[in-house]
Amino acid sequence: MTRTVTAVLAGICSFRKESLWTNREKAFLEGVDTTTGLLHIEQVRRSAALAPTQLATEPAPTSQADNTPPPGPPP
Repeated sequence: MTRTVTAVLAGICSFRKESLWTNREKAFLEGVDTTTGLLHIEQVRRSAALAPTQLATEPAPTSQADNTPPPGPPP
């Protein structure tokens, strides 16, 4: 029973996510050149597919020194 509910919820989530992507892509393509827009959409989809694996492999900052800007005046 639990597996069935989990599978149904995963399917619904996947469907809603794909629907959101489709609606955003349609709206985006209405305002830009189709060729440029399709290339951009392909790049965004590819980076979105890679994002979870990239986040898992990036090391977390180990100290506060990693987050501080270099000394000197700002640019």
